Amino acid sequence: MFVRDRPTEFDDAVETFKRALLYLHKMPMVWLEFIKFLRNAGSITLTRLSCDQALAALPVTQHHLIWKEYMLFVEEHSNVPLIGLTVYPRYIEFKKSAHVDFVAYLLKTGEYGKAMERMSASMSANSRDKWMELCTMMCQHPREAQKSKLEPEEVIRRGLAAFKEDTSRLWCTLADYNIRLGMFERAQDVYEEAMQAVNTVRDFSTIFDAYSQFQEEMLSAKVDLFEEDEGAGESFYQLHFDAEYRINDVDLRLAQLERLIEQRPLMLNAVKLKQNPNNIDEWHIRASLFKNDLFNVVLTYKDAIRQVDPSTASGTAKPFTLWMHLAKVYEENNDIEQARAVHQQGQTRLVKLHDELADIYCASAEMEIRLGEPAKALGTIKSAARKCTRSTKLWGLYADLEEKQGTLETATAVYERMMESKIASAQTVINYANMLEDNKYFEDSFKAYERGLNLFDWPQARDLWLNYLTKFTLRYKQDKITRVRDLFQQALETAPNDMCKPIYLLLAQYEEEWGDPRRVMNAFDSLCTRTPDENDKTELYLVYASKAQELFGVSGVREVFEKAIEGLNDHMHLRTMVLAYADKERKLGEIDRARAIMKHGAQFSDPRTVVSYWKQWNDFEVAHGNQETFREMLRIKRSIGAQFSHTNYTLATEDEPESL
Repeated sequence: MFVRDRPTEFDDAVETFKRALLYLHKMPMVWLEFIKFLRNAGSITLTRLSCDQALAALPVTQHHLIWKEYMLFVEEHSNVPLIGLTVYPRYIEFKKSAHVDFVAYLLKTGEYGKAMERMSASMSANSRDKWMELCTMMCQHPREAQKSKLEPEEVIRRGLAAFKEDTSRLWCTLADYNIRLGMFERAQDVYEEAMQAVNTVRDFSTIFDAYSQFQEEMLSAKVDLFEEDEGAGESFYQLHFDAEYRINDVDLRLAQLERLIEQRPLMLNAVKLKQNPNNIDEWHIRASLFKNDLFNVVLTYKDAIRQVDPSTASGTAKPFTLWMHLAKVYEENNDIEQARAVHQQGQTRLVKLHDELADIYCASAEMEIRLGEPAKALGTIKSAARKCTRSTKLWGLYADLEEKQGTLETATAVYERMMESKIASAQTVINYANMLEDNKYFEDSFKAYERGLNLFDWPQARDLWLNYLTKFTLRYKQDKITRVRDLFQQALETAPNDMCKPIYLLLAQYEEEWGDPRRVMNAFDSLCTRTPDENDKTELYLVYASKAQELFGVSGVREVFEKAIEGLNDHMHLRTMVLAYADKERKLGEIDRARAIMKHGAQFSDPRTVVSYWKQWNDFEVAHGNQETFREMLRIKRSIGAQFSHTNYTLATEDEPESL
């Protein structure tokens, strides 16, 4: 019922409620009935005044009854936002949590600026979700944010300082805020600042993608503007058609986009170095990105040397490589004195790191060698050797330089010092022995090998033994055959089974040329016995058989094949040896012996899976047998098949099935 429809009755009812409230103003139910009556009647002013009077008349403990009706009234008339703007602040004083409803009310009524102010006033510094919601609202309604009492950019930057996990999102929000205001140059500055400020690859990638999209959209909008393409849809980046935006800067925009894409690897590298300035690999990558820009390459390495802590450096490259590469840049540009100064600086900085110090000294000496100054290189290494007494690399270079620039005595002294200090490698011993051999000190050379063998065990001793035995046999041949055999015996006694093959082959070769053929067979026999791998053992038995035929004829070959069949365990390799043995007998015309060998090998050949074996026997009987031998072959095949069919394990297919 509205006042204008029944004015007299409405006024009478209002007067009746008022008279009742003169005496019953402390009765909340009367006030509630009065307020409900006014709400239903649609009297906005009287309802608001009555709610205010009720709150004034009733005690605070009963205000919640009135506020419930009051807020329903406010929500019903949200089309008159002034009511809510007046009432909600009072309601929040009564109920602190009502600020959330107030913000929702302001958003509903389109009062975005006041909603932002209220959100900013009510949230705490660590309320991340609320902060992100406020920043997003500022971005979506930039005009209202400008008109509010807040400073939108300051608010977003405070979020950047407080919430590191949302860095990329907040930077993009700030840029988007400026874009929506049409402040495109400012947005570009924000993107540039963001890419310099971020500290993670994830944040950089997000901002870079947003920035590149912004540049592409701006370029597209400019192209559409100056081509007057009326059919093109409105761009998200709506341009203001004033004098500033009518400047034809398409080429400039295109150049900016190309530069941005080209600079991406360099900017990404900068972010990675922010995360870990001690990553040596990233510094080298940064220097390589500048390519032929000599100034920036030098500047990069100088920055790296200044920032990197060698004791905590990471990456695959070592810290000394920073000084080495910088010196090489100077060297390639003929600034030799500066290159030497860089090496000296590196030697000073790395003095507490033994391995790094040795490496930088070696790099310095190698540079002098490239410059044709071997004497300076030798002097550098000599001084380094007094500081780096345990570096195999440095002492190895020292020995090489003494061997080329010094005398035999000085080089020998270096090698002896290395072996006494136990910093020599197996290759160092070989180099020492070769130097003595070249100078005709053969016995001293062999003594060097023996000293080296006392320092190293297998597998390092493998190369020492091979070189020692090869040099000794070439030197003395059959003159010291007993000593040679003793050396071979010593080597084979210490050699593990999987590494003795080259020594046995060398022994067999020596015995064949200068010794006893029977010892050749013994060497092969021992080798085949000790070899653990069935594949290698099969191949060695075939070589053994070939050598036996060459030295002892048919009887020797048969003995080898019989040993092979007895010594092999794997069925596949047994079949290989059986077929080779049978083929050898067939070529000798011993058909019956070949057939007997095939019968022996049949017990290892399941007809269901090893089809190739039975096919070869079938072909053999067709070529050399008769009906009786062929039937015997088929009978054996059936018998073997029945035998294998009763096994309880699964056989792997060893050959492709073929039809006989």
